[in-house]
Amino acid sequence: MKAPSILQNMKLYENGTEVIGAVDVGLPSLKLKTEAKRYAGMSAPAEFTDGTLAEPLKISITAAELRAAALKGFVGQCQGLRTLNLRAIYKNPVDCEKGKHNIIATGYFTQVDLGTVKMGEDTQRKYEFTCHKFRYEVNGEILVDINVMEVSDDADRNFLG
Repeated sequence: MKAPSILQNMKLYENGTEVIGAVDVGLPSLKLKTEAKRYAGMSAPAEFTDGTLAEPLKISITAAELRAAALKGFVGQCQGLRTLNLRAIYKNPVDCEKGKHNIIATGYFTQVDLGTVKMGEDTQRKYEFTCHKFRYEVNGEILVDINVMEVSDDADRNFLG
């Protein structure tokens, strides 16, 4: 699959409502947990992974709109899971081939930076969103589908409900 190179258009939705003024969306960094091991006969240690993620999946958003829904219930035991959906169209300038990217993330906001208020200018707010589920599709093909709450041990699954 050839990756398109230039973002032509995008829309970001939170729980089905479009985020107005979204100018920057930072996608999660996918990093596997590794452990260096050295077995008999090896001339140097090598890194091995158990297939789990080393860091939480986080999305950063910069937008002009104040998301009241992100602030309501922000401080408290349970603010409720939210769903982010980023729809983007990339275009390859060489052959004009388009790629439709769809990202769906379920989680909650962990940080809201209300920005700096300056007379005569729009205020840019920054949001950080931690993902419990993350799916990345390109032209309908699922490239990444991660559910960090999925556990294999029956006792842990019963504890989580």
